[in-house]
Amino acid sequence: MEDEVPPAPVTDEQNAAATKLQAAQRGRAARANVGRLKADKAAAEAAAREAAAAADGAQQEATDATDAEQAAMHPSPEIAKAGGAGGEDEENAAATKLQAVQRGRTARAKVAGLRSAQLAAEARAAAADSSLEADAAAEATEEQQAAAATTLQAAQRGRAARAKLRADKAAADAKVAELDAQLATAEVEAVHFDGTEQEQTAATKLQAVQRGRRARTDVGQLRKQRESAAAASAATADSLADAELASDGLLEASSAATCKSEDTAAATAGLGRLSSGGAPTAGAGGVSAMAGDGYYDTDAMRRAPGSDEMARNAVRMHHSFGLDSTARNNLAYIAEDTLMFTVGNVVQTLDLTTLQQTYLHGIDGGGVGMVCVHPTMAFFALGEKGTNPNVYIYEYPSLRLTKVLRGGTEQAYSCGRFSPDGSKLATVGGYPDFWLTVWDWKKESIVLRSKAFSQDVFDVHFSPFFEGQLTSSGTGHIRFWKMAGTFTGLKLQGDIGRFGNEDLSDIAGY
Repeated sequence: MEDEVPPAPVTDEQNAAATKLQAAQRGRAARANVGRLKADKAAAEAAAREAAAAADGAQQEATDATDAEQAAMHPSPEIAKAGGAGGEDEENAAATKLQAVQRGRTARAKVAGLRSAQLAAEARAAAADSSLEADAAAEATEEQQAAAATTLQAAQRGRAARAKLRADKAAADAKVAELDAQLATAEVEAVHFDGTEQEQTAATKLQAVQRGRRARTDVGQLRKQRESAAAASAATADSLADAELASDGLLEASSAATCKSEDTAAATAGLGRLSSGGAPTAGAGGVSAMAGDGYYDTDAMRRAPGSDEMARNAVRMHHSFGLDSTARNNLAYIAEDTLMFTVGNVVQTLDLTTLQQTYLHGIDGGGVGMVCVHPTMAFFALGEKGTNPNVYIYEYPSLRLTKVLRGGTEQAYSCGRFSPDGSKLATVGGYPDFWLTVWDWKKESIVLRSKAFSQDVFDVHFSPFFEGQLTSSGTGHIRFWKMAGTFTGLKLQGDIGRFGNEDLSDIAGY
């Protein structure tokens, strides 16, 4: 038997040459795929631009339809008097109103559908962009690929995933709008087909009654479908909020030298508290807004008047009549015989015994969104309106500003409540974010945050019986929250309340 010839040893130079050859082959394959990905990205971006242009055009139609809807629902006194003759005239007026509502909802559904198409196209463009960068990374050396892997996966896949969730959210909102339009159509048919005393034959009346019953059945089914679609929209909004918060954590891990957590940013970007040495913390622009006694200087923090506005000291408040009766949760006791409420950009107190009034002007300049009183009545919280408004905590009766809570909403606060023990504060923002935020107000920091709902929230309460549980309610919903521990830490988890076959309705209080 002939001896087997052992294989020739592979040198380091040969291994290096083979590695380079494999890298070159991967690079050629990646470059071959780049052209197709660029074409896909360009097509998706063009589709997004077309959808955005169409949505802008449809928005004007929706605005006109909404104006007509408001005019039909709230006619002038002369028109209302003329149409109040009763009988068939009232039925025709009701049908006209429902038709206006149907046209408005149909127009808004069209806008929502186009916005959904726009976001879907943007999601496709983001996915193509992510693939392009991944293919470009394939041409890098092995060491470079290893160094960039974490950042590339966290940033690009996260960006594409968030774009997809935004598109899903828009699609869910479009479905709700579509069902609203169908519901309005069914309600119009229900009005038309109920039958009137003017119908002359029993057969005609019977047919009208049958059609009316079918229309009312359709209305009930559509309302159930809309409730399910609204719940799906809220669930998608929660997933998007979780993804955005998770992306903040991933970016912080991949670039710790330049990124900070949301809570740290909220704590350090504000005007702060006194440092351990007793020196005031610097606020925006490096100018301290903290007085020497540990309270904030409201005059230093107040927004400067614009070029077309008078200075604050140009006039003096003499007296205020009444209150904003259309605002929800706008009246509270701050003392046994003293009421507190908001009027425009002013928080007002009224002594019921002496009728003496005090006035506290807002700081952010856009008005006051909500006010709530601490259980001890020694503090009250003021949530303002404006661009990135703050929550201001004042002492009572001194009316000195002691805490400032930042980063809870983008435009306005709609409601807020202290916990029964007074240690936490829950606030809810208005459009466009609807954030539910739980604060450790004494530390001026965010404890937990989640999307409250996709529509207006009227009220929020801590449970007086179970610690860590809250309830919020508003347009078409009530939601039950609990602070639950998960594998990623403490989170707010909310469940939509359902009441059997009862129709969806707005819930203002409980």
